[in-house]
Amino acid sequence: MDEVLRLTWRTYQVDRCACHRQILISHYWPLVRRVAGNMRKTMPAHVDVDDIASMGTMGLIRAVENFDLGRGVKFETYAITTIRGSILDELRTQDWVPRSVRRRQRIVDTAKSAIENDTGIDPSVEDVADRIGWTPQRVHTTETATETGRQHSLDELDDEGNSRYEYVEDGLSTNPYASAAYTAALRVFSQLWGRFPAQTQVILALHYYDRATLSEVSRITGVPEGRVSLIHTDAILLLRDFMALAFED
Repeated sequence: MDEVLRLTWRTYQVDRCACHRQILISHYWPLVRRVAGNMRKTMPAHVDVDDIASMGTMGLIRAVENFDLGRGVKFETYAITTIRGSILDELRTQDWVPRSVRRRQRIVDTAKSAIENDTGIDPSVEDVADRIGWTPQRVHTTETATETGRQHSLDELDDEGNSRYEYVEDGLSTNPYASAAYTAALRVFSQLWGRFPAQTQVILALHYYDRATLSEVSRITGVPEGRVSLIHTDAILLLRDFMALAFED
């Protein structure tokens, strides 16, 4: 650890200044990308490395906030474990598909790739079933179970052309307590939104409304990806604290 970085650590651990915290997070941001890249290799194809990195940012922030320089432990060693844990926790909340189903899906995906490489065509359910010795029904059931467990955008349309947001609205309208909480939360968010800097508003709008990954937001805005991730995380933390205070009152 060079002397400037060591001085930054010592200063932050004394005064807990947000500016020193941000310097440390920016410096160690590549750790998040490294952990995300390594974890991505063992995950299904639909999992995006940029989304994984976004999940790991909270782990890096917690690592910086909780690290004790006096313990003599290398920060990178401590942070990697925390970042990985943060990513795994978030993935568990988003994916309820049992491990047995994911294991079967990997078998199906491997068979599909092999057939495509051999024939150059997109294999049918029957082709996959013949390759791995299953019934077509078992292949279909496996893919259905996997797809059901994946998260989807509320803006995505179902087979009948309806937005999933409409189902959320229907559920709220039949539950007065949920509807009241939703309305109150929306009012609080509207109050806070006007306090965000213009750059933060653009980043949040691109990420949540336009569904752009943090990497894509970085390319669109010209803001470094590490900085985009920090702005996003700081905004979410501020929103969380603001919501908690508002509902407590």
